[in-house]
Amino acid sequence: MINSAAFKIPVFQIFSILVSLIMLQGCGGARDEPFDPGSSTSSRGPAVTMTRLISGDDPLTAVKKEGRIIKIREEGIFETYWREYTTEIHETIDFAAGQILLVDLGEKNTCDRKLTLKQYSAYEGSVNSVIVVLDYTDSGASSNSSSTSSESSSSVSSSSSDSSSSSSSNSSCSAVGTTHPFYFYYIKSRDEIIVEENVP
Repeated sequence: MINSAAFKIPVFQIFSILVSLIMLQGCGGARDEPFDPGSSTSSRGPAVTMTRLISGDDPLTAVKKEGRIIKIREEGIFETYWREYTTEIHETIDFAAGQILLVDLGEKNTCDRKLTLKQYSAYEGSVNSVIVVLDYTDSGASSNSSSTSSESSSSVSSSSSDSSSSSSSNSSCSAVGTTHPFYFYYIKSRDEIIVEENVP
């Protein structure tokens, strides 16, 4: 015959178990501030190194007048494009670790209002991708605006400045001419580049 007394649990043990369960249930339930995944200080992924190699306003050869953005992953192709735009000597490019992004803003009339590339940044995206963010400004939005060449010295682009060295349009344009702003960037990643352009 089974002794039923052997299976009896003391009341204080039951009470202890219930108190423990209640405490576990409340664990993590109280927060100083409500959880909001959208309230993060940065919705971007980790920064990716993005370095400007060169910029200019006058390509060496008669390249297309329309603007274009070209992703370059091979040295031979890079050399071809580089020679179309400049005679400058470039540093050694590590294509095993990264790639080139050519941003060509196209031919512009100096008296017209035009967009100018002001900032650039790169972040890790999802599924083997890099998000390159190009922020533009309307350099003709103010009559007293002036363009100055400036760039952050940091190669890791949390937000690097970059402005065309071309003369900004102003309210009284005395001489009509053309500029053709272009930029070469090195992105230290072999992942697929996705370009995000922010136009005011």
